[in-house]
Amino acid sequence: MTSGIVAIGPDTYVLSEMRAPVRGGGAEAQRAVLDEAAGFCQQQGRAMAMLDLRPDGDPRGYYWPTAFDATFQCRPIGTIASSAAHP
Repeated sequence: MTSGIVAIGPDTYVLSEMRAPVRGGGAEAQRAVLDEAAGFCQQQGRAMAMLDLRPDGDPRGYYWPTAFDATFQCRPIGTIASSAAHP
């Protein structure tokens, strides 16, 4: 299940993905949210810059997390600094 990509500001978006434990749970939700965000930006000829990525779902549950929430931007290619260059 997905929230779909929702614009919250200039070139800034949020997205939530949830997966049942039998469908991969949190690991699959995280992969899906990253893939969908990157693909969305790529369709615009831009690069995805993750601003926030958080696990979601019921933290008391045995299979937590079952979802991930992402806030990201689509930026012009070449404007995203490498984290390796900035220790």
